Amino acid sequence: MRQDSDRSCDDALERVNVVLVAGGHGRRVGGSVAKQFLPLAGVPVLVRTAQRFVDLPGLTRFVVVAAREEFERCENLLAPLGLPLMLAAAGAERQQSVASGLAATEDTCAIIVVHDAVRPFVRPTDIVACIAAARECGAALLATAVADTVKRAIGDRVHETVSRADLWLAQTPQAFRAAVLREAHAAVASGGVVATDDAALVERLGHPVAILPGQARNRKLTSRDDLAWAAAVLQTEEGRVDTDRE
Repeated sequence: MRQDSDRSCDDALERVNVVLVAGGHGRRVGGSVAKQFLPLAGVPVLVRTAQRFVDLPGLTRFVVVAAREEFERCENLLAPLGLPLMLAAAGAERQQSVASGLAATEDTCAIIVVHDAVRPFVRPTDIVACIAAARECGAALLATAVADTVKRAIGDRVHETVSRADLWLAQTPQAFRAAVLREAHAAVASGGVVATDDAALVERLGHPVAILPGQARNRKLTSRDDLAWAAAVLQTEEGRVDTDRE
């Protein structure tokens, strides 16, 4: 018979915490409403994104990083999903917001996943794949290969054409062994280093980061055009479901 201590150890190895970054304002998109709270086919973007994590294996804490004045709204919107919800206060910059979310994760979790609240179309299978790669490598992210020709410019003139052969556009989720992500954030806690994603902080320490091919539809909603595109995607999906039911 297995001992309880062994079982506890195994449980710790499986625990996954998610940090969902929902602290952006994005007022230019939705006027007085931040973009993560705007409706997509009647359901707020935040809720549609969180739904992608509902059945995630090993999930023991779901940290939503939001402005303090939005805590009640987040709780009311997400409570019906039954996620192991915890709220953390957003910072002035994304890096600070993730650090706040990181501080709210469980000390005993094995993997921490960071995801943008305004990427509502990530596939649950891709989340699981990213976690599996992080368990093996220490850090992993979804990305899409650059398809367009890339130009480097000086002012308003082309300086050179850059090879796109090894260029990727980073997405979220990004998954990490908990110790790796905590080390990366601790290294820049004193300030002076600003990164646009967490993988960049891990790269600074010399840790390897695995790249997994993502989907073009795992798009960050940052403009009115993005919201219109997202609404069209949902309309197509719902139409397909209705057809399948006939």
